[in-house]
Amino acid sequence: MSNLSKYLSFDEARNYVRNQNLENTRAWKKWSNGTLEGKERRPDFIPSNPDIVYRNDGWISWSDWISENIEIEYLPFEEARDFVRSLNLVNAEQWQRYYQGKIDGLVKPDNIPWNPQKIYAEQWNGIKDWIGTDWKNFEEAREFVRNLGLNGQVEWRLYCKNELNGYESKPLDIPTDPKRVYEDNGWIDMSDWLGTERKRRTTHGEVDDTWLSYEDAKEYVHSLKLSSYDEWKAYIDNRIENLPLRPMDLPKSPQYVYKNDGWTNWSDWLGNTIDEVAEQKHIIHEKHSNKEVHEHTTVVSFTLDQLIKEYQRNATITKILLFLNNESSFKSIIELDLTVNDINEIEELFFHFRGEPGKLTHTKKAFVGLVFLTYVIYKLESKLSYSSLWKAITSDLEHYSSVTRHFLDSYFTSQNYPNFFLKESIEYACNLFHLRNNFDAKDEQQYVRNTILLQIGLLNKSFDHLKLWLSNYNLPVIVSELLDVDSQNYSKEFNDGWRVLRRFRDNILSNDQAKNILTQNIWFKHLNLDELLKAAKQRAKKQLMITQDEDLPVFYLEKINYSDDGLSFTINAQDLYSLNLSGFRYEIYIDDEYKGVLIANNSKELILESPITIFNLATNQIDLELRNEDDDVVFATEIVLFDFSEQMVLFDEDGNIYQNIFKKLNAHKKYHILMDSDLDCDFNDDFQREYFDGYATLVPFIGYKDNCKITYNEEILFELNFTENVEKPEFIDQLVLYTTANPSFILNNEYTFELKIMQIDSKTEEVDLKTLPSEAKIIKWSYLGGYSDSDDIENNSSIKSKLYPEMITSPKHTLLIKYKNRVFKKVVYCNFFEKQNQYRLFQMGSDATVKLVDRTGYLTKSDLKRYRYYLSDFSRTEQFYIKNKSSFYQTIRPNKIINFAKFDGFGETIFIAEHLFNSPLISVFDYRNSDEYISINQEKKNEIFIHRELPQQCKLILLDQNLKEHEFPHQQLLESANNHEICFDNELVSVLVIQGNSVVDSSYDNSFLDSFNDYTNTEVIKNLLVSNYPFLSKQSHTNFLRKFIMHNIEEFFSIFYNDRIIINENLLRLDFSKINLLIEHVLFSLKIDAEVSERILQRIILNKQERLMLDTPIILFKLLLSCGSNKLKYYFYNLVNDAELEDERDESFIELIINNLFDTTTLSGPQKHNLKVAMHYINGPYYLKKALEKLNG
Repeated sequence: MSNLSKYLSFDEARNYVRNQNLENTRAWKKWSNGTLEGKERRPDFIPSNPDIVYRNDGWISWSDWISENIEIEYLPFEEARDFVRSLNLVNAEQWQRYYQGKIDGLVKPDNIPWNPQKIYAEQWNGIKDWIGTDWKNFEEAREFVRNLGLNGQVEWRLYCKNELNGYESKPLDIPTDPKRVYEDNGWIDMSDWLGTERKRRTTHGEVDDTWLSYEDAKEYVHSLKLSSYDEWKAYIDNRIENLPLRPMDLPKSPQYVYKNDGWTNWSDWLGNTIDEVAEQKHIIHEKHSNKEVHEHTTVVSFTLDQLIKEYQRNATITKILLFLNNESSFKSIIELDLTVNDINEIEELFFHFRGEPGKLTHTKKAFVGLVFLTYVIYKLESKLSYSSLWKAITSDLEHYSSVTRHFLDSYFTSQNYPNFFLKESIEYACNLFHLRNNFDAKDEQQYVRNTILLQIGLLNKSFDHLKLWLSNYNLPVIVSELLDVDSQNYSKEFNDGWRVLRRFRDNILSNDQAKNILTQNIWFKHLNLDELLKAAKQRAKKQLMITQDEDLPVFYLEKINYSDDGLSFTINAQDLYSLNLSGFRYEIYIDDEYKGVLIANNSKELILESPITIFNLATNQIDLELRNEDDDVVFATEIVLFDFSEQMVLFDEDGNIYQNIFKKLNAHKKYHILMDSDLDCDFNDDFQREYFDGYATLVPFIGYKDNCKITYNEEILFELNFTENVEKPEFIDQLVLYTTANPSFILNNEYTFELKIMQIDSKTEEVDLKTLPSEAKIIKWSYLGGYSDSDDIENNSSIKSKLYPEMITSPKHTLLIKYKNRVFKKVVYCNFFEKQNQYRLFQMGSDATVKLVDRTGYLTKSDLKRYRYYLSDFSRTEQFYIKNKSSFYQTIRPNKIINFAKFDGFGETIFIAEHLFNSPLISVFDYRNSDEYISINQEKKNEIFIHRELPQQCKLILLDQNLKEHEFPHQQLLESANNHEICFDNELVSVLVIQGNSVVDSSYDNSFLDSFNDYTNTEVIKNLLVSNYPFLSKQSHTNFLRKFIMHNIEEFFSIFYNDRIIINENLLRLDFSKINLLIEHVLFSLKIDAEVSERILQRIILNKQERLMLDTPIILFKLLLSCGSNKLKYYFYNLVNDAELEDERDESFIELIINNLFDTTTLSGPQKHNLKVAMHYINGPYYLKKALEKLNG
């Protein structure tokens, strides 16, 4: 359904809005979200974003939308213009701020329009004429600018912003963007405009008077021996002693000048080529606005090129240095991926170090640190532990004291701890080679230790606490840093491996799958993977509360972008292997619309062909489905684009989303905030836009100079941070939330939700729950379905709320906590504890409604396609198996959205079980394989409902209560339909929807067999079986079918063990896979005469339907067991002779299944179920083969 279909037409909507007499867009916004005093909230038939909804259907402007019905008498044009000119506004931006009321002391009179270009359209001559400015002609303007003597575009931009020292403000008649103003009136380029008489290099070749070529410029810069971008900035500002002034043909901004002529990065530009022997130290004069005396800063200099030259004959060192030099992002030593020979070479070099540490150059010190780190990581990894690092290192050095004590004596204290020289060498190595480090840590005693461990990540001696870490408890700094996307130490590859461990722990990946992936991961392949995976499967001694969502989404929101066209959201994919899909192509549908495709690459691994971008959605979440070549849904998930419970999301001009909103931001970027409309923000008010039916507000284009504050109840919740990295208090990440019930939770009853700080002793795994610090105050507590203010929060730690279904299916709560004058946001997930655990199945609609599925009702094929489902399990079982009375269907993870696989059933009860075999079954719903297109009205059985458009060229075959069959072609159906209903003269027993020769849907009178008892009527039984009549919903219905089969069992096998069946003279395709389980269930305990068994099997072979018989292996064995023909036994044995055991099972289980096949009449209920599941699961043919071998002796 299109957006327009649920809203008034443009003209009707505009008239409705105009009749509200709203004064301006601010009043519109308040009316739209329901906060305009004296008026009710905007009705649903008026969109919150009319500029988007009606963009192609009449939209003109906001003034047209809101205010044209308000008649204001404006001043004549010339009087209004004279008034505006008297204000001495300098540009259009100031005019905008003026009419918005944002210039102190200046208030726009009502008789001056804010949109003069519209009111005075005939006299309008542009904004410059309106505010009293006009541009000089090109020659005059260029002469003026050249006389300024500016050195380049950077100074020009500063001048235009009135930020260039020593210059007066730019005149109003000189444009900031001269290219746009003079493009057709003399414009050449910026060098001509500024008078620098240089042109940028182009891709068309050399031109006269260019900048230096990139290579010449780089060679000159290398001669300066600058070691950092900060030194480069000091040099171009002429703040470094003993260096010549910057030549005029050397650009200040090489990254722009040489963008298409060789530029790669700053490391390549600066070269790191300082003479290490001279050990030069550049002295930088710091800029101080009110001081005449310059302070000096000593800058540490390195010479990497000379180091490479010195060790050019050492292949190992050369390989290491080139790897570290070529990568711009932070790296770790483990990523060097050294061979055994490489490691031996490092060991040889390490033990031959000489030289007094204090006399080494900076570069040599860095090299010592690099070799030390490499030696420790590759030679001592097996001896290291997080709790005992230095002891292992010094013990190793003591062991080699017969070779040399130089390193131990020179770089360690007498207490066997690193001295200043070793710390300095490691720090220099991290600076020169861009290694991950922990130098900004407050604890000075730990930063070197953590820096060393950041070079390797996990240790073989660290597996004891892995079970806690995988659930985000007590994460060590090293692991936390490597996983933190907002940290400079983040490693995507480590994060990839960590997700593999979590998926393996949650039974999404098998042992072999996980091991194969980790073997290829540089951070994990050196570990003992068998022990690692074993540790990942361990569980804590006590049930610990979850602190955050442990789900790992495959499809996720990667970016949010904003432009004049509105918001766009980019969806990407990761870890597609975890879906366990075997196909080579799957189409992606979002809200039933095709959006992209997964395809297999050369390695037969599925990849997303390209990220998916969606625009201006009406709702804050989307439903994504993967469909195979048969259009079956093989995977479904929900992606939330904006989570209202999280209150706000911050993203930048490039679309990057910030998980840590307190991260220090880039002052050169613009940022956007999408927030819950309950929050307030006065910044850029007229340019804020509403989304998601007015419940979310976008605050766009926030810069580092803008005073933008997000408030709630006059409390400042958030403001952009451009100055420092804010550290969260430790207790924030230890918060847990829970609620309890005795005996079990009852929906819509009120419960208390408690917030605590959970501390865990890693050794004993004892848990201690503490209250929040007294300085902490919860300002707002939000959850799906409601929120609480500080006045509603009891003891600053608990709230009372009714328990709604949405709070179970989405247990996320967002807390805004004020602590030491700063507000922190924390998302926690509620833990539910009930004395008597219950399993609940929830049905989730596309409109975000959630309802509990009643176990006494039933779900249809249409229900499973139309809705998503969520199975809650507060005991937090790892996985469940979905079964019916005869078969195992799929495994699911509880407490997650479920995509049910295709069921075929006859009134089947669907069960869950914790184990595949020998597990109690708990019913969760009843299912019927029908009612996708049509359904019989069970109240008026002469009516059928049409749920969706019927297939073209289809027809209906009806069986009425007089047991007469009728046909209705598609055209007649269309003519008879009235408001999606069709009425017939007689009450109906069943309806078949036929397309071609296939039955695509059916419906039936649920109670027909309650009163019908003619089990000899073959035509009725055929019709009911093809229509999927619920034979298993009642024991009497099952008995009726059993009587029919036994009345003439040979006729039954002849009719139904077939590919075709005749209904009302129509030869239809019979899908045997839909009835095989029903047949085995009905005939499971029956005894069949030997001669009858033999005739049935012979007819099966004669009709070449052996494969159908193999699809009912229990019945096949029962017939072979009954008949006396060894020939038949050997015939069918040869059909399964090649079957192998594909799933590991112990011998006792195999023997049990075989023995049960020999006597199905005395089995208990669980034994029957085990046998059916075993025979229809992976190893069914193998068990049949072994049973036939035993039968044949």
